[in-house]
Amino acid sequence: MIGALVEKRKLARIPKRLSVRFGTSQLQHTGFTEDLSPEGLFIKSQVVFKPGTPLLIEVKLSQSKVVSLKGVVKWAKSVPPALIRYTKKAGFGVHLEEIPELYVQFMTDSNIGARVAPKKVSAPVEVAEKNGQADTAGDALNGQEIVKAYEALPDQNHYQVLHVATTATQVQIKRAYYSVAKLFHPDHYHETANPVGLEQVKTIFCRVNEAYRVLSSDAHRRTYDFELSAKKLGLARKEHGGRSGVEHEVQLGRQALKERKFPTAVYYFERAVKIFPDKSDYHDLLAQALSSLPQRKRDAEQHYKKAIELEPARTEYYCHFGNFYDSEGFPSRALQQFEAARVWDPDNQDILKAIARLKSK
Repeated sequence: MIGALVEKRKLARIPKRLSVRFGTSQLQHTGFTEDLSPEGLFIKSQVVFKPGTPLLIEVKLSQSKVVSLKGVVKWAKSVPPALIRYTKKAGFGVHLEEIPELYVQFMTDSNIGARVAPKKVSAPVEVAEKNGQADTAGDALNGQEIVKAYEALPDQNHYQVLHVATTATQVQIKRAYYSVAKLFHPDHYHETANPVGLEQVKTIFCRVNEAYRVLSSDAHRRTYDFELSAKKLGLARKEHGGRSGVEHEVQLGRQALKERKFPTAVYYFERAVKIFPDKSDYHDLLAQALSSLPQRKRDAEQHYKKAIELEPARTEYYCHFGNFYDSEGFPSRALQQFEAARVWDPDNQDILKAIARLKSK
């Protein structure tokens, strides 16, 4: 019986993008439909009404045909306006109370089920609500949306990550954090995302948590706001050698690397490399973090090479690169790196021991 109802629901709906105007007493808001059924429609809009709200709706069926409808909000899902492009299910579903002949004819012409007679709803529509919040099922993003969000991350500050204004109150920040964190929570993606996508989601989620940690503390937020202002004006504090913002993020990356939070470490080191691409130690740190992510081994190799290219006399880079190759099962490549390190530091006992160990394999 349940399977038959589900199948019936699938057959009764079609995706259809139509312009919509709506409101409780006046048609003051706009949006568009995502799908239609004989007795309802899904409206995607930044403006969302609570379940049970009666609405007036005007749907533009064609250039010359507009139909007026009345309905009740059945379910709703609200996300921050800046995130609406990331999720398909942002808006609300409407159960129609009155179905005019023009809408019935449109549905019939579109082959969406049989003709449906106009009817009145005598009782409130039942909706699934928890603690006054609308149902939020279906939060997971697809692969392209994950990549888009991940690629935008390096250029975003904490406010942009949470999609709030710099003047946002603590209540607004907290509300935005819950919305964004839920959208990018890794638990949504263990079964759907590929390994690369899952690591990207974890990176975004860690970044969201870091943004909230800073902005939810008045003291940390004041410091962060000062750094944003300094960066915007091209200023830098002398005690940090002109790199206060980047050095702070590198320090956060080092801490994440120490705590084995590799996606977070990658995020901070990638930002540092983007701003200062000629800093060899940033490439080396990024390579160390990347080497712990199964899908980023090739990237790690390239950054080890870049670090050595920038400062070939830094023997620790060869050692890190050699240990990387050794852990990946390439002892001959590892030996080459330690031999190169010995050229710069021939009496280093750690290097000599590593060479002897690799030669004995």
